Amino acid sequence: MKNKPSALFGFLVSGGGIIPYSEETISFLASGYKCPNCSHRILDRILGGWSGLNSYSTDGKKLNYWRVAPLFPDLVECPKCYYRWKFLRDSQTITNDSSSVENPQSQQINSIKTDQPNFTIHLEQESERNRTSSETVFVPPGVKITVKRSRTVEHTVDISWGELKGRSLDLGLKDIFGISIKGEIEKKRGRSYKESQTSEYEVELNGEKVSQYNLVWTDIWCKGFIELTRNNTIQMFPFRFRDSSELEVIPVEKN
Repeated sequence: MKNKPSALFGFLVSGGGIIPYSEETISFLASGYKCPNCSHRILDRILGGWSGLNSYSTDGKKLNYWRVAPLFPDLVECPKCYYRWKFLRDSQTITNDSSSVENPQSQQINSIKTDQPNFTIHLEQESERNRTSSETVFVPPGVKITVKRSRTVEHTVDISWGELKGRSLDLGLKDIFGISIKGEIEKKRGRSYKESQTSEYEVELNGEKVSQYNLVWTDIWCKGFIELTRNNTIQMFPFRFRDSSELEVIPVEKN
């Protein structure tokens, strides 16, 4: 027998308030980001299931979630079966495909005061460079050779949560922070990022200069911090976003 998601999961604490998720959002979270209609798993490997959903305003306008949408969208949609549902509970009738479901707990939800945290994304100008792997290539004296190398990296977001003051953050908010970081970097760079990127290099190694070269892959990380305000308390959380990977060619001089 399949267990029904606990209703308590729909009242996760955030910033000292309570987020009244809809029953379908509760099902989506509790099942590990599965659509409540077709059970398709909506999982972005980088940012979590939230970024895989389509977001809409109440008037049906599609929203670019991490740039212009509010902290919580009005409606979300499965990208596979196009089933659409309300993200939060309210006292209104939930409508989907001309069918309606009356919310039985609307009076209880209306009595709950929510206090959503505010946050700002700050980006640093300097990037972080981390060497990840290297190899040594020997070239016969007096000979020139051409080598090709490639590396695929995921555009991951790492957030250092450290010691959270007060109650812990809702899992959904953490996902939204990751989406917001990615969106802010895209806006600054004037480009969009896929889940991964492959860098390809073709370099010439000249044996007339040295006979040994080190080929070193270096990951480039954008850095910044999240400024989170909740209950009149400000907290800072450093983050980094893997932007790309570069190949460095280093001649090894003989002693």
